[in-house]
Amino acid sequence: MDLRQSAPAQDDDRDQVFVAVTDNTGVARIMGRGSFKVSPTLKQFAQRMLDEGRTRLVVDLKHCEGMDSTFMGTLAGLSQRFRKAGGEPVIMTGVSPRLAQLMKTLGLDRLVQIQASSYKTGPDESQAIEMPAPETSSLESAEHILEAHETLVEIAPENLSKFEDCLAFLREDVRNQRS
Repeated sequence: MDLRQSAPAQDDDRDQVFVAVTDNTGVARIMGRGSFKVSPTLKQFAQRMLDEGRTRLVVDLKHCEGMDSTFMGTLAGLSQRFRKAGGEPVIMTGVSPRLAQLMKTLGLDRLVQIQASSYKTGPDESQAIEMPAPETSSLESAEHILEAHETLVEIAPENLSKFEDCLAFLREDVRNQRS
């Protein structure tokens, strides 16, 4: 599958998202790290797929070196949105054993389908779309990171002990930026 490169998230040349669509499927390939830097781009793409009536999201991690908790919380939230809209859970392909273990550690495996094999079928280059990184303010970024971590606690309450301090900091940061 040939996917066009989106604009690098937050001007970081290493971490990128490539996107494409088919009739009912959005495909996102993560290059570099799945992080707080690329998760807004993935979230925007997924929302666009839902808005257009597409009920399936595939996230290809074959070229993903690692994931942070914000990225995983974003994936959990997206899977919840696709299910609520009558679609499938997010399908994670090209998942290395290390990434699979990361997802299991935070309970993400409860919401997404994890596959070691890569996504092999999809749109050709003429169907690919470019997905620019969204412009986000400091407040929007803090709200996004907070939402991702709250989702991780929602799906696996045992995550609260892991993110309690982070959540307190983020809530205070959001509160301060709103005032």
